[in-house]
Amino acid sequence: MDTDAHLNDSPYLEAIENSGLDLPVSSEVAREIARAERLFAQAERMRLDDGKNFSDVEAALREKLLNLQARLRDSDFNVLVLVAGVDGAGKGDLANLLNSWMDPRGIVTRAYGELSDEESERPEFWRFWRDLPPKGL
Repeated sequence: MDTDAHLNDSPYLEAIENSGLDLPVSSEVAREIARAERLFAQAERMRLDDGKNFSDVEAALREKLLNLQARLRDSDFNVLVLVAGVDGAGKGDLANLLNSWMDPRGIVTRAYGELSDEESERPEFWRFWRDLPPKGL
């Protein structure tokens, strides 16, 4: 697949462009986003009814994830991964799996429960905003 052609229909890049925030995206960053999109699309297409068990492909997926993480560490941009869902959807299991698969250096995991009194008096997304790393980290 032609990476540059894939960039034109990237929902992630479209979301960045439509966010109203001044977030310049270099062509290198756009290519990395496209690679990550292809990796996730490949994982979504993967069906275990082809005779393979998850354990047969787990090592290869983990290796790809670690390689992407190493490339991101050497780049000049951050990645924020949000996991949301209803109670019992497996958010914690997914976060624990990703944390166990990845190199923990540079990873910060946050979990949010019910709003505190202070948080309920602030704008809706204040509690998330205050946990974002400062520019340049």
